[in-house]
Amino acid sequence: MSKVIKYNFRNSSDAVKFLELYLNSVKANEVYVKVNGGKVTVKVRGDRLLSKSYVAEAKKAVGVVKSAGGGNKPLNTVDLSVLFRSIKVKSPIPADSIRLTLIMMGYRAELNGPKLMTNAPTDTIIDVIQRLGEAYDLLKEYNMSSGAKRLVASYAVAKGVKLDDAIDHLKEVGVLNSVEVDGEEHLTLKTNIDEALDLVLSNEGQRLRENES
Repeated sequence: MSKVIKYNFRNSSDAVKFLELYLNSVKANEVYVKVNGGKVTVKVRGDRLLSKSYVAEAKKAVGVVKSAGGGNKPLNTVDLSVLFRSIKVKSPIPADSIRLTLIMMGYRAELNGPKLMTNAPTDTIIDVIQRLGEAYDLLKEYNMSSGAKRLVASYAVAKGVKLDDAIDHLKEVGVLNSVEVDGEEHLTLKTNIDEALDLVLSNEGQRLRENES
């Protein structure tokens, strides 16, 4: 039994991105893919359940690729489970850290389980995931709560600063609490993560206004 599905992308580059994502989530010997510019034909071989599963994976990959764009573009839904399977990261990261980073970068972002709704380009999302993985790998050496790690890593990646500089700034903003545990500094959030985000964004806005005046 086989099923044929066809997709039209804006260009050959998007078609290639689709292939990379899709072939990382299925067994290549059970699908036949033909690319002609931005046109992609996928032929899935296998029983009914397997075909249904592979078609679903194709739709997820299409959604990720077609979410590319930014500015005032409406929110698009990106399935993070697809990206996590296709991107190598140095350390596991919580999905919420992606949301926080994108918001601090000026994009709109909402999270519903593994579904990310955002107007950020796909390339930006992928870059954020990779850099967050690097940040979380380095944060293994720091004593801090999971919430503090989320905020520190997200701020460092969003602003392109070192982790220590991010920590110092977030202390100045007043969202990190420093306590001594067994003679070592331990960092926690002073409030919940979304209130901390609001305080960080408010501080950024105030600094911009001061620079303009």
